[in-house]
Amino acid sequence: ALKASLRTFVFEGRDIRSLPAHEVVACGLAHVPEGRRIFPRLTVRENLEMGAYRRSDAVAIARDLDRVHGLFPILNDRAKQQGGTLSGGEQQMLAISRALMLRPRLLLLVVEGVVFVKSTSPRSTCREAPRFGSRQRR
Repeated sequence: ALKASLRTFVFEGRDIRSLPAHEVVACGLAHVPEGRRIFPRLTVRENLEMGAYRRSDAVAIARDLDRVHGLFPILNDRAKQQGGTLSGGEQQMLAISRALMLRPRLLLLVVEGVVFVKSTSPRSTCREAPRFGSRQRR
C-alpha cells in the first residue's frame, strides 16, 4: 500500500523518498511522468524492452509485449519506428506500455498535474491520489 506526506513516501512499509530511482523501480513502483518522456531515438520495440530491463523471464516478457500490443495495437504496427517520430498520443501510449512492461506492483500515472494510482492487484481500481497543499477534488 502507499502512504505519502510532504516528508515521507511509504510504499509497502518502506520510506522510498530518499531511494535512488533504480531502487524505487526494484521495489515494484513504476511512474509514467507527464510529458511522455520516452527514448526518442530508440525504436518503439526498444522502448518497450527498456521497460523490462530488470526482468530475465523471456517467455513472460513476450507475453507482456503481446498484452501491451493488445492494449495499444498501433505500437505493434510502429515497432521499428523511432519513438520520437510518433504522435503525442502514441508517445503517451508508449510511455504507459513501457511502465507496464516492468510488471509493477504500483503504477503512478501523471495527467495534467493529477497523479493517478493503480495497483496491479486484480481487485484494484485506478484512483486519484491525494493532492498535497490543496483540497482534494470530489
